[in-house]
Amino acid sequence: MKIIFIYVTYPNKKSAMILTNKLLNKKLVACANMSKIDSVYMWKNKKVKNNEWAVIYKTQKNLFTKVADVISKNHPYDIPAIMEIPLGRVDEKYAIWLQSCLTNNK
Repeated sequence: MKIIFIYVTYPNKKSAMILTNKLLNKKLVACANMSKIDSVYMWKNKKVKNNEWAVIYKTQKNLFTKVADVISKNHPYDIPAIMEIPLGRVDEKYAIWLQSCLTNNK
């Protein structure tokens, strides 16, 4: 089993929590870490500075497409940032726990 992080940004905590709960309930992710961040980016040829919420989801590589699909269909942004972050080694006990959280998705 290959564990990955999926990095996603949201405009606010409420939208981050809504999608995180949806992904947890569907057993597509085992865990999410959320942080308030300052973002600076280009949008429609203008520099934008906003507060956002960054979420790192922990899941299995084979679930990336399903996770991305749920996020894409429910995210408030027109073009949400949905990025897979590959990992190297993962502690065996943690990997077993993570897999047990995703039992419906083997």
